[in-house]
Amino acid sequence: MAHKPLTIQDIAEAGGVSKTTISRYLNEKYEYMSEETRLRIAAVISETGYRPNRMANGLKTKKSGLIGFVMSNVMDSQTPRLLASICEACARNGKKIIVTNSEKDPEKERAMVYDLLDQRIDGLLVASGYNAEFYQKLDQEELPVVLVDRVPRDVDIDSVAINHTDGTRRIIKHLIDQGFERIVILKRRHRNPNNTPEIRVCAAKELCREHFKDDRHCVEVTLNSGYQQEDVLRRLQEVTDILGRIYAEGQTVPTAVFVAEAVIMNIVSISYYRSGLAISSNFTIAGYSERDMGGMMITPAISTIEQPLEQMGQLATERLIHRIDKKDEEVIREKKSLSCFVSLVSVSYTHLT
Repeated sequence: MAHKPLTIQDIAEAGGVSKTTISRYLNEKYEYMSEETRLRIAAVISETGYRPNRMANGLKTKKSGLIGFVMSNVMDSQTPRLLASICEACARNGKKIIVTNSEKDPEKERAMVYDLLDQRIDGLLVASGYNAEFYQKLDQEELPVVLVDRVPRDVDIDSVAINHTDGTRRIIKHLIDQGFERIVILKRRHRNPNNTPEIRVCAAKELCREHFKDDRHCVEVTLNSGYQQEDVLRRLQEVTDILGRIYAEGQTVPTAVFVAEAVIMNIVSISYYRSGLAISSNFTIAGYSERDMGGMMITPAISTIEQPLEQMGQLATERLIHRIDKKDEEVIREKKSLSCFVSLVSVSYTHLT
């Protein structure tokens, strides 16, 4: 025979307290009870295996404990670090997270958000760069919204983003100070108007223009091959050919390759080894990478930029939870900008063996 589910009344009787006290305990309002009472209730719940009815509690408190997270590309190489930090912050604060992947489709993304609203989420994290006006209206009329990293201009929404401009300018200045007279920007083609690589490209071009007083010392190279699994070999060959041409040109004009995305740096490193190239005062590679791969994979070491993804996810989640808990208070929106971890290494540096 099926056992009758335990109720809050059963736990109250077993603990020798009122239903109100149990309710306060489950809602973490410990200031209304003694330490001895709290420990006794915890022991009863542990011994009985009691699990509160979250749905019923949500109807009463008008909070589900659910947070929605909208992403445009869950297959991005750095997604695990961002997602892990958000999940950890949610778990630490007693929240559950529902993740959606719009696959870079703005219309599909809006439909997914409506589905999240039907599931009575308490708040929404967004890392897509699309539908800015939609999210601003949602934040003003429906529920708290916090943007993560991809933050469109002129949008009054809470946000936590990385300062891509500052990190890029620092590393480009380092390359120029090392004597490189030509900066080749290696990038992918993007549809998203708020993509972060384009911010980095603009920052690199701007600094070159400021220093050299013209646009001839900075060149953009956009990869043509696709980014599906079956395109890996074509992409590897394309990057290998590009590096070979840049390396040859660098023998007359000191040239630095600036890699605008970490996902490209992976394939650049492989192509570098395949081509048998050498870092020198006439040729180097710098740019965004996953952790400190520059120092680990290439000798002499290259200059790299690592994004503080864990910190960004944590701050964004904590801000959203604060908005949820203080829903009735007047909102003063915050926009936080995080600095990148920039590893500046002179090309004359070599590892000891």
